Amino acid sequence: MIFDHDDLASGILFFDDEGKIVKGMNITEFDAVLEGYIPLSDMSGKNASCVYVEFDSDFLIRSVVFFTLLVSSSGDIDKSWHLPLMHLARAASQVGPDLGSGPVKLVCYSQCPNSHIKEQLWNPDFENLNTFKAISSYIAQNLLAVQFRAKPLSHQPVVTTVADQSRIEYDVSQRLRKEYSNEFSQNMEQLLQEQRLRVSALQDEHVKKTSLLKREYSQRLERLNKEYHKSRKDLEESRRLNEHFKHTIEGQAEKITGLRDYFEHKLSSVKGDQSEEWQKFKENYDVEISARIEAAVSEYKEMLHMREVELLYRNEQESQLRDEVNRLRVENQELVTGSGDQLLLKMTEKGISLVSYQPGAGHLTLPMTDVARYMENPERYTAEQCGVSEQRYNSWLIHFNMPVCDALVDGNILCGENVERVDDPSDFHLNESNRCCLHRQTKNNANLRVSGEK
Repeated sequence: MIFDHDDLASGILFFDDEGKIVKGMNITEFDAVLEGYIPLSDMSGKNASCVYVEFDSDFLIRSVVFFTLLVSSSGDIDKSWHLPLMHLARAASQVGPDLGSGPVKLVCYSQCPNSHIKEQLWNPDFENLNTFKAISSYIAQNLLAVQFRAKPLSHQPVVTTVADQSRIEYDVSQRLRKEYSNEFSQNMEQLLQEQRLRVSALQDEHVKKTSLLKREYSQRLERLNKEYHKSRKDLEESRRLNEHFKHTIEGQAEKITGLRDYFEHKLSSVKGDQSEEWQKFKENYDVEISARIEAAVSEYKEMLHMREVELLYRNEQESQLRDEVNRLRVENQELVTGSGDQLLLKMTEKGISLVSYQPGAGHLTLPMTDVARYMENPERYTAEQCGVSEQRYNSWLIHFNMPVCDALVDGNILCGENVERVDDPSDFHLNESNRCCLHRQTKNNANLRVSGEK
């Protein structure tokens, strides 16, 4: 591409996971990629780290925008992706390092003018400036094959008289003094800006890691709570079955005892020469006892078999219902993407973002592909963004709207004592965050057991 000598050329650079530039293209080629004419086959299935860079005719960097680009498995870019790269570069502040023409205009994760697009940006290496050095070297070698038209030459004679020599020397001295002073001030300001950027980048990285650890801990704690409640439920069910079997066995034992007493009474009434009748009673007694025992064992086996059949049938029903829900969700997504979302697609291509405010998650920028899921269940979608379950998010929402102790006292009377509001759903723990000190301690003490107590 050819530019005038006073124009700014631009291009897109692609980085690999090791921070090295693997590809570069001019804006025309990048537009063809966005339109789907040129697939990024070598980056398919990756979240590519890219840089929009503007430079002058001396091949010195003026502006940089560090952004990410999600590439599908087929090498295409999502049609809903849109970032006004040129506008961001021109409106950015000169807070970047000096790459030869003064501090560059910089837009990145830590230096973002719009919080709605912050998640689509990334941070370069501010510690050793390796990222900036790689960009400067790539542009200086003109690997993008950019050409600038030559600057027109001006021939204007300069006439200097001897009388003006002292005045000119004084003016030059003052101008140089002023330039050196300004250059020193600019260098100091540049150093301060670079330090602020490094601190901001480190703070953002710390917040990300802390949030990730907090989410992992919260999910692990929630999973353990579910396993605990499931084990407790299974234990209660086993106790109930044992109690039922115990009553059944006791009933059978009472019947057998009654029969034994009956036959013993009959046997005791047999006299002297009635031994044959006594033997007959004894045989009937043994047969009856064996039949009763066999009937009881058969009944227990049948009960266990019925329970296994019920469990199998319930699992099959759950699987069928799960498949049906997935099928309906897919059909709903196809209907949504095939009809009204054409308008949303056009809006997104024009740079209009869909933003929703939800408690606990703040302002959420909704990708077009997530609109249907959000409309189907906003609470579930928000819970996913917060890294918690829907049930936990709804419990937190009740607490957030009314931060009082929800323990029931004296039957069905709400405690109502004010408790400290938890602003983050991932920090909320049921029966702890929504309980006052008294009922939280009472709950904990109820689980304590004195040493040696059964």
